[in-house]
Amino acid sequence: MPEALFDTVIRGGTLVRPGQTPTPGTLGIRDGKIAAVTDPAIPLAGLETIEATRLHVFPGIIEPHAHWDLGNGLEDFLTESRSALLGGVTTVLFFLRRNVPYDPMFAQYREYGEAHSLIDFGFHAVLLTEEQLREVAHYVRDLGITSFKYYLTFRGEDAAPMKIQGVDDGFMFDCFLAVARHPNALIIAHCENIELVQRVRTRLKAEGRDDMEAWQASRPVLAEVEGVRRAMLFAEATGCRLNVLHLTTAAGLNEIRAFRTRYPHVFVEVCHSYLTWNGDQPVPLAAKMRPPLRTSADNEALWRGVADGSVNTIGSDHVPRRLERKQGSVWVSDTGCPGTAMLLPILISEGHHRRGIPLGHIAALTSLNPARLYGLHPRKGTLEPGADADLTLVDLEAERSVRAADLLSFADYSLYEGWKVKGWPVHTLVRGQWAMRDGQIVGKGGIGRYVAR
Repeated sequence: MPEALFDTVIRGGTLVRPGQTPTPGTLGIRDGKIAAVTDPAIPLAGLETIEATRLHVFPGIIEPHAHWDLGNGLEDFLTESRSALLGGVTTVLFFLRRNVPYDPMFAQYREYGEAHSLIDFGFHAVLLTEEQLREVAHYVRDLGITSFKYYLTFRGEDAAPMKIQGVDDGFMFDCFLAVARHPNALIIAHCENIELVQRVRTRLKAEGRDDMEAWQASRPVLAEVEGVRRAMLFAEATGCRLNVLHLTTAAGLNEIRAFRTRYPHVFVEVCHSYLTWNGDQPVPLAAKMRPPLRTSADNEALWRGVADGSVNTIGSDHVPRRLERKQGSVWVSDTGCPGTAMLLPILISEGHHRRGIPLGHIAALTSLNPARLYGLHPRKGTLEPGADADLTLVDLEAERSVRAADLLSFADYSLYEGWKVKGWPVHTLVRGQWAMRDGQIVGKGGIGRYVAR
């Protein structure tokens, strides 16, 4: 057959299709899209050829859970997209979270992001007020937002930072009902019983406790389990799709497995920090997060859930704040940690090399599943013709020690500082454009585009 002319040809690599066994193959890219996927024996000609010998070609990683703008404001579009590229991430979803209607914030963030981001981006909208609840249909129809976060925790004193009166179960029911009216939309939920947390926290403070063990004890497993049960019950009652964010416990996962037998539209996200860190040993204040770290037994139970398909997506809950903001009393220091750049390397190192999780399954967890769940598929998440040529080329054997300074985030620390990690992205392309090459950022701000869903 005659050679076809493409903008770029990637040859010599092993293609990692989500859910499939990796196989050798060649990709042809034209106009920012994957235009051909062929056997290596079929020659393709391109204006540029990328030799991918000894590399595995993954679809671009989708980070479904990040908090851009909590580090250095709008500058996070540049610093955090640059950091994401080092980990092979080509699309990020993060939160619009204010106590006012989102149209002005949406317009500002879209314009700034398309001028400065190196990766594609989309938004989740947090539902906090009655006015936002009334706007759900508008956000879906006109802004292309299909995922709505609901914090079961924004009640009482925990609602004060958002300058809202706080939510209740009646508001929760109406939020789930409003989202259920849109078949492609879903609620993404932070599931903890905050009334229980508040009382336990009050007792610990009265005892003079001010340590990480107290922080972890203040948010008991029961708080997560009850929150998960309540969110699933409301999802079933309203017919709403539900994704439980940053699940931390074996008990919570077992609740979801059991509930799915009667209502299958419940999904699970686990963040990689809850797979790799636990509170069985002393935990530094830098690792303060919400929900807290659990036990090594929970780590392994979640890994089993990752392997058996009970877990649908992997996120990082990326918060790019500086370490100085995590100092002082455990009750007032900031929560959250940076993590987007480590999402794929941790899954390859700890999941594939250490636990034998197939690469095709990792590609499903990090690309195809979030693309389908959040309305990005078939544009994102696959190596099929017609999809955006978002690609990360990985050296499975590359091993190096993690240094926060190398990750280029505004955050100046990493939970994985000094860890030996095996399996790192070498090249990353965003819609067919070079963004990271030989481990160095080569893309310019403004490559990224807002992705309506």
